[in-house]
Amino acid sequence: MAKMPAKTTRFWVDHRNWSGYLNAVDMDVTQELPNANTFQDNGPRVVVGNYGHKHALRGFFDGSSSQIDAVSDTLLGTTSDHYLAELFGGTTEQNIVYESIVQMSGKPIKAAVGGAVMLDVPLEGAGGASRSMILRNATLGASDTGISVDQGANTTVQTYQATFRFFAGTFTNAVLQVQDSSNGTTWGDSTGLTATSTGNLKAVRTTSAAALRQYKRVICTTLVGSADVEIAVTGGVVAGA
Repeated sequence: MAKMPAKTTRFWVDHRNWSGYLNAVDMDVTQELPNANTFQDNGPRVVVGNYGHKHALRGFFDGSSSQIDAVSDTLLGTTSDHYLAELFGGTTEQNIVYESIVQMSGKPIKAAVGGAVMLDVPLEGAGGASRSMILRNATLGASDTGISVDQGANTTVQTYQATFRFFAGTFTNAVLQVQDSSNGTTWGDSTGLTATSTGNLKAVRTTSAAALRQYKRVICTTLVGSADVEIAVTGGVVAGA
């Protein structure tokens, strides 16, 4: 049985890496199971409903500009979706990552004599979550072609989400595309799974309800203003979709 040290874990909130601030994280997924017992039943009966997820990020307070306190403050009072990646297995391509749409539900800050000032960032699920894979995590040049990742095929009754994160770079225009293939040799663009950044560091979530083939990869189709761009792309089927 493989064992994974927690020190390899990383956490991305939108396009920001918060791993250097956090020292504990909880992910809690709950399945809705309303009771459906009748007098005639011989045992407990339930019906399967939706599911919810919560995420508790706990770490160290840093009040400097553009650090975790200032950045988390921008999550308050906004209606925009935010994208949490919980990389419990690390950031290597093809590793598992949990991707969630979240909103911040509070911001407790705690201080006690003899201890460091601590900051909690509790997040509530605001949409579907997926047990995804890291399709690409690299510094790309123009016309870059990523590795082939075997995820299995998915059908038209499922929703596949790909989250693109644009990190560092001086580019003025970058376009990334997920492609799929049935054999790892012949590829085509995956419907709806394209992301663009015009020099701004950001996270872009895309979805596809089309049937996608077994193998996935990420290509860079456009890169202007720089020789490279640092990106990460994850993809997986949204649970319950």
